[in-house]
Amino acid sequence: ATLPHNEAEVMEFGFFKIVCQALLNALNGLHSLIGNYATSILALTVIVKGILWPIQSKANRSMRQMSALAPKIQELREKYKDDPTRMNQEVMKLYKQYGINPVGGCLPMMIQIPIFFGLFTMLRQAVELRNAHFLWIRDLSQPDTVGHLPVLDWPINVLPLLMALTNVWMMRLTPKSGDPTQQRIMMFTPIIFVVFCYNFAAALALYYTTQNLLTILQLYLNRRQPMPKLEKVTPPDKRKR
Repeated sequence: ATLPHNEAEVMEFGFFKIVCQALLNALNGLHSLIGNYATSILALTVIVKGILWPIQSKANRSMRQMSALAPKIQELREKYKDDPTRMNQEVMKLYKQYGINPVGGCLPMMIQIPIFFGLFTMLRQAVELRNAHFLWIRDLSQPDTVGHLPVLDWPINVLPLLMALTNVWMMRLTPKSGDPTQQRIMMFTPIIFVVFCYNFAAALALYYTTQNLLTILQLYLNRRQPMPKLEKVTPPDKRKR
């Protein structure tokens, strides 16, 4: 008897099944050309990053604009510190005056959420990655444990630690907004990710670390461009017809 071709159903990809199937097909297609699953993951990461590159560049420009606007926002925070509602109204008015979308920098992150969880599910379930080797990694479907701490017997997983370091590096390059709450949240992001991904498949950590390195490269390239000028947007009713 032969089994029906419904491997995706057997893998239980769940909510992100469509994304998982597309990514798995792409990964297997790359593997058929390259012959190594780790290198195929690196190639897939480059392809995904290339698709998102223009959106990320636009988001980086928006964050640089917000960084340039930060002194004006801080003045409003000081002026209306006893009236949070008025302060938020004035800050939003300031964004509107200069034509800046305050959530523009979050758009690439929102787009990457289904890709990240799709990869997380796919790389965790894909049987193809079992016993796949790469450098010090013995099995891409398991954590890349190289040893244990002698006292606590805690596993030493290299890729999640590298991922956390690249997250810190990336944060230092990311333009700072005028929102102190957002800055405090970003400070804890590397810790959250290293805890979240520490014992997951090495394939996922490999993808995310590589993506961080590509994002760092993009941030360096964007920083070499001239600082965007702050110019007030002319309201539609005042423009010449």
